[in-house]
Amino acid sequence: LSVNVAPMISLQPVSQAVNPGEPVTFTLTVSGTEPFSYQWRRDGVDIPGGTSAVYSIGSVSSADAADYSVAITNIAGSALSIPARLTVTMPSVFWLEMDNYSVRENGGSVVVTVRKNISGPAKVSFVTQSGTAIAGIDFTGVSRTIEFGGSELSKTVEIRITDNPIFEGRKGFTVMLSNPSGSVVTPSVATVEIIEDESLVSLERC
Repeated sequence: LSVNVAPMISLQPVSQAVNPGEPVTFTLTVSGTEPFSYQWRRDGVDIPGGTSAVYSIGSVSSADAADYSVAITNIAGSALSIPARLTVTMPSVFWLEMDNYSVRENGGSVVVTVRKNISGPAKVSFVTQSGTAIAGIDFTGVSRTIEFGGSELSKTVEIRITDNPIFEGRKGFTVMLSNPSGSVVTPSVATVEIIEDESLVSLERC
């Protein structure tokens, strides 16, 4: 003699928070008499095609934010899961405050500002790259990770400029952002122009 047992959910779907473009999957664990039928719901409304034991979204958008639940039925009865909330988070966006910076060779340094759109801890890599201005000769190269605290929305990086007596004309280098933690970077590159403080005429008279 077999006894049919109605579905019982031993592991409920779990609420999740993901960034736009990321995948998400809701699962649960059910016991009882098989086979089971599944119907996933979004804010209480049946999802067309959502009839598997798991429900996945391959690339989440802000429109997918909702409460997801599933109804399970078998020969003996039915069960409804607790809703699991899908939160679509806003990723941090880093950018350089300006696309172009200029500094006189005898100006001592140039300060570059990195900004972030929302609060929350995050990291981004900051690096300088030689161009017509050479790191170690015309400026002090920088390569480090910038860490933002929970409420910080901007950070500054000071780059030392080397003053020398040789006339070389205008020269420049670039600064770049990369490797954001769970974020995106735009724009990621800015140029720094070093303006010569000696004149070719004054040097020729020496």
